[in-house]
Amino acid sequence: MHIKEKHLQLLPTLQNALLAVAVFCYWMWIAPHLLFFRESMQLFLWTEDYLSERLAVPGGFAQYLGECIVQLFLNPAIGAGCYALMAVMTKIISARLMSSVITDKIRWSWLTLLPPLVLWYITTVPTIPMTVPVALLLTITLMAILPDNPRSSMWLTIVLVPAGYWLLGPAIVLLPLYHLRFLHRAQRFHIVTVVLGTLLLLAGSVVASSRVVAYPLRMLVQGIDYHWAPELMGDEEEMIYDMLSRRHRWATIANRYNTHPSDNPAILAVAKYALYHEGMIERQELLQGLAPSFRSQNSIPAMQMISEVYLRVGFITMSQRNAFEAMEGIPNCNKSARSLYRLVETNLITGQYEVALKYITILEHTLMYRSWANKMRRLVEHPQRIRNHVFYHELQLIYNATPDAFF
Repeated sequence: MHIKEKHLQLLPTLQNALLAVAVFCYWMWIAPHLLFFRESMQLFLWTEDYLSERLAVPGGFAQYLGECIVQLFLNPAIGAGCYALMAVMTKIISARLMSSVITDKIRWSWLTLLPPLVLWYITTVPTIPMTVPVALLLTITLMAILPDNPRSSMWLTIVLVPAGYWLLGPAIVLLPLYHLRFLHRAQRFHIVTVVLGTLLLLAGSVVASSRVVAYPLRMLVQGIDYHWAPELMGDEEEMIYDMLSRRHRWATIANRYNTHPSDNPAILAVAKYALYHEGMIERQELLQGLAPSFRSQNSIPAMQMISEVYLRVGFITMSQRNAFEAMEGIPNCNKSARSLYRLVETNLITGQYEVALKYITILEHTLMYRSWANKMRRLVEHPQRIRNHVFYHELQLIYNATPDAFF
């Protein structure tokens, strides 16, 4: 009996370990394309102006933290680790929350897996930005620090609800609802009154914020950065090919396309370049599949991978156009560090050095692109050094020898 109880005591730790491994493996090997997709949809800057811009709207703090995490997704191992850590934290906090209503915490510990599984599902939906899981995690953290005394908990909630709405957005609605746990310990009418009163306080905070920020009330209710329009998101297959082209996995792309052909124009263009890169087709056949087509510009991943291909075959202005259009199509009006990376390259090649310097200055305020931006600054400030860079020098020669198709 003693051994059995000891094993039960280890059950939560075992669950935490299995959950962390499962989440990490999923993001590292099954869905890394979603990590790259999210990273390409934002530009996180380590500046006071960027922070103040986020804090100036409801839910901005959760958005800021979410974007701070997403910038790390450029390295899929770090991204998978971040998601695994969030899942384990959610389970641990959920266990503390459930301990107030469940006496046998060990035997019912499997219930604590439900919140992290819900959070895991939310993170797999491309139209739900990182703001939402971060806001939910911070909200349940606030729930965990509420006092166990109903009166003290009520007064603290009255303070946290309006402040929490401004920092985290509508996810803070869970905080007043958590008071329902006192129904079996205090007068039910009093508890229901407290819950309804704090919900009315939250509604008042939403209405009051509509007088301060330039957003319609509907968006303030659903959350300013809680949902992205799906029109330009693309499908999973486009995200996978976009990830592979970004990582220059041309052999993998060629094998994937030969195994599962696609009639998607963007995927076809990337596949043709991969086949050309691997020596399976001639350049003429490659160029026949790269005729400009608006059908290939129907999603952000499609435009990003088309930009990659156009750059490598020497269609510099067309590459620049697709990178810019992809950035402008981001649903929440974010900019994209990935697109700025490409715009630096295209403006360097076309000789627009002042424009390239403008984008380099922005990227120097990022974490993951700073080192590259510093190297590019030296090239832009000393154009003669481009001759020593085989890739850019060759493309610059092609551009100077070819009539510009757009400008």
